Amino acid sequence: METIRNWAFSVCAAAIVGSVMTILLPEGSVQKTFKTVLCIFFLCTVFSPLSKVKFPDIKEFFYDNESNENVFVSDDTSYIKFIENKLSLSVKEALDEAGIKTKDILTKVNISEDGSIYISKFALCIEDNSKSEKAFKIAYEKIGIEPEIILYGEHENG
Repeated sequence: METIRNWAFSVCAAAIVGSVMTILLPEGSVQKTFKTVLCIFFLCTVFSPLSKVKFPDIKEFFYDNESNENVFVSDDTSYIKFIENKLSLSVKEALDEAGIKTKDILTKVNISEDGSIYISKFALCIEDNSKSEKAFKIAYEKIGIEPEIILYGEHENG
């Protein structure tokens, strides 16, 4: 509460001092320059509390387009799971639209030491071998990585 009170006092003081200085200055280019500087100073005073706010790491909050909301991710594991699920769902929807039934879509995402994200495994488990080429093409177009095609019955965990 004390912080808010100090901030409000600073804003009011800046407004009063700025108004008095504007009245005292003569008309002309000096007053225009001073008004510009005063506006910048006043904005800095108003937004000064934001300098003390600790913004979260980019991977903690990100926007989910499908649910139209911000998603909080507490650690790398849940972040990876979220990405894997989104990749699988995206490919599954594209394959469903094409009439290709999938039993499973395996995605494995990793984060390297430098923070970059890469897909280490991407496989489709499908029932019908005759549709494997079409499934391959759709998945490749959607993700940009060649999927491994696994026929249902040959599916292995992991």
